[in-house]
Amino acid sequence: MNKRWLSWMILAGLVLASFTPIAAVEAAGNGQWDTKGTYNLYYRSAYGWWDTANVKSTGGGFRIKGALYNVDYELWEYDPGPGNDDLIGHHYQVTWDPYGVFNVNRFVDGSNNRAELYVKTYVDAGSVKFWD
Repeated sequence: MNKRWLSWMILAGLVLASFTPIAAVEAAGNGQWDTKGTYNLYYRSAYGWWDTANVKSTGGGFRIKGALYNVDYELWEYDPGPGNDDLIGHHYQVTWDPYGVFNVNRFVDGSNNRAELYVKTYVDAGSVKFWD
């Protein structure tokens, strides 16, 4: 086998591997998602949005799927005190992309060493399912 050809094949494989989404790699973990449950969205009239109860995560990949399509779901990390919550990211859910996957490692904190996560929307989307 030609050494130059082999070198090019190795380089091509490394380049292709670099295009693998980080969230997909971290979400793989042990190969399975642990279901955290389905949570209803409740209207917060003082703020004009709907949100779920907090769900605890140990970090790594975290997945959500809302009950409705064509809705922008925001994943937030809860911290005590007014204005301390952190927006992790958005997932605009459509039929060809139903799952939002986020890396929540940097949001693990507190004495329980967990990230407390919730989803917020600006429309009544019913419920959201969570996986860790």
